[in-house]
Amino acid sequence: MRSIRNSSRLTRAGLRHAAKLALPAAREHYHLRCLAFHRDCESKRPSGFRENDRVISRLPLLIVALLALANGPARAQQSPGTAVRVTGTIESLMGNDLVVGAKEGQKQTVRLMPDAQVYGLEKRRLTDIKPGDFVASGGVRGTDGKIHAVEVRIFPEALRGAGEGQRPWDVKPEGVMTNATVGTVAATGAGGVVHVTYKGGESEYIVGPDVPVLAYVAGDRTLLKPGAGVVILAQKAPDGSLSANRVTAEKDGVKPPI
Repeated sequence: MRSIRNSSRLTRAGLRHAAKLALPAAREHYHLRCLAFHRDCESKRPSGFRENDRVISRLPLLIVALLALANGPARAQQSPGTAVRVTGTIESLMGNDLVVGAKEGQKQTVRLMPDAQVYGLEKRRLTDIKPGDFVASGGVRGTDGKIHAVEVRIFPEALRGAGEGQRPWDVKPEGVMTNATVGTVAATGAGGVVHVTYKGGESEYIVGPDVPVLAYVAGDRTLLKPGAGVVILAQKAPDGSLSANRVTAEKDGVKPPI
């Protein structure tokens, strides 16, 4: 298999090299045919000319084809996957293949990377959120124009910067997901207001007294057992297969926000 890949690379490199060498000759060929045609306008038009007197040289077309052939496979191989959110309950884990059953009854198989990280979640309080923490919060923009948190998750240092920014959250209507660094936490009655900053902006959201505050904690594959809830941000390949290098799983009855 390795020799086939190496041969493919050499073939593409050879094609690109041949095309580069042939391009100057093609340009000269093009201009010479133009001069010949205009010098002898009474003669029969040479093959390769259209009725509008524009020269169509077959050699440049061949070069274009060679370049497309050389670069096409490489571009296809570099095409990134599409992010897909997989949520549900674990059906089984066979080797690295994790089968997840969704609420709708459908099943999805996610291939875990050999070094995939597994995280669990533990309950925390609003007072556990400190300035400098990197947190994620899914919320809903209310009629008052403010974001009201539905859940808040505190990231470990190893995951600082993951998904940083603010974007639409399709889990709920008018949903907003914010991954950012905490600036301040202000108490307001039984809840509070968390002000955060991220690259290119800042935001704040209201955290009510009943909003769950959770913290990621390192786990292992023993958490990946049938019946446990999971959330996975997987990559979908062009052939439809899913893969992931991180899984958030239920731990001690604390389910990840689905």
